[in-house]
Amino acid sequence: TLFERPPANNVAGMYNIDTFDGQPSLYLNRWVRYWDQIQKLPNSVQRTRVGLNWALWNGREYDIDSQIRLDLLAIANVRYLFSPFPLKSKKVKLILTPRESEKVLARPESFTSVFDFFKIRLRRIFDPGELYIYELSNVLPRVFAASSVHYSEGDISDKNFIDEVTGAAPSKAAIIPSQHKLTFPLNNKLVVESYSKVTDGFDINISDPTGGVVIINNSYLPFWKAWGDGRALKVVPANGIHMAVIVPTNVKSVKVRYTRPLLRDK
Repeated sequence: TLFERPPANNVAGMYNIDTFDGQPSLYLNRWVRYWDQIQKLPNSVQRTRVGLNWALWNGREYDIDSQIRLDLLAIANVRYLFSPFPLKSKKVKLILTPRESEKVLARPESFTSVFDFFKIRLRRIFDPGELYIYELSNVLPRVFAASSVHYSEGDISDKNFIDEVTGAAPSKAAIIPSQHKLTFPLNNKLVVESYSKVTDGFDINISDPTGGVVIINNSYLPFWKAWGDGRALKVVPANGIHMAVIVPTNVKSVKVRYTRPLLRDK
């Protein structure tokens, strides 16, 4: 949701749509670093929302490519952008245009009189209006099999790591920390046949008796656990924004759950 219109938490809470930029109580450092790269921010600057920069507005379109990296959003499984402005980018396709009378942002120069401008601003207090909706191209799935695996060293900078990710991830490759090197050769034949989102995780059906790596488009935390046909599997971070489940031979179903204990359980 661009420019906080509507707020991402409203989209998630009121309309039950998964949002990449929904605001949690505590930000995950790995997510923040990826989000900073999306917004082209230096490591010393952190911004939780995409702010408006009127210098990128030419009166007809907003130059979104100059402000954020849409390719990184596509890698993170972001398929749709909600925007109060028409966007200028070859990486998106317009799929919904708001009616003129329903546009969210109203600029004084768009109206024939000051009275008409204030009338629509008053109306927006009670009616959120309609948005432009765009679809991104080349979006990675929520769950998929890794086509190949590459390894990164721990001392690489965020920018250099993201450069590696943007070169590898669109082809469904996985870049994982070097300490998690596979103990078996990857033959690229594992197929994710289906998956479902369930409470606290995913249920995944796969095919290929020789094993491989399943990538889940979800930020990694040590509280994510996975089991293959009842056997515990290793879950590791991948591509800065994904988590990778290392699947051995002869596994047909993978269960992934977020298992952080509650304080009363402790």
